[in-house]
Amino acid sequence: MIDAAVLYVYGWIETLTLALLCLALLGAAWKMPKVLLVTTIMFAGIFVARSLPLVFGAHTVLAIIVLALLVSVFFSISIGRTLVAASLSLIVLIVIELTVMAIVRSFADVDLDPVLWLLGRLPIVVLLLAAALLVRRQKLTLPPGRVAGRERGA
Repeated sequence: MIDAAVLYVYGWIETLTLALLCLALLGAAWKMPKVLLVTTIMFAGIFVARSLPLVFGAHTVLAIIVLALLVSVFFSISIGRTLVAASLSLIVLIVIELTVMAIVRSFADVDLDPVLWLLGRLPIVVLLLAAALLVRRQKLTLPPGRVAGRERGA
């Protein structure tokens, strides 16, 4: 069985890289105090949602909404743009996670050993962080939103 502390630490780090990718897609500055606050609140929200008897996938939809709302509030970005960025970020996470875990599970049964469980998931956060850094460096941001027929910046 996986130790709860390992789950919390890994989950928080994964949430941090997800928030960084979302912000990179929006072209927003990575103001670390705000990023850490968004990460912590989102992680707590996801943790609570996962403990509730929700239908499959509901916590993922909730994660998109919570991330979008938190980024919108703390970084003053329109909710429409943050919903798109949060959705894209979660899609990237899902693709990376499914790919990495398929490869890792072909080599070992990582679900039984806590050390292998953590080591098997480290490439996920590394690749998610690499995606965030690539998006940020290459300025692969979402187009700006519109206000009353005019374009505006992030």
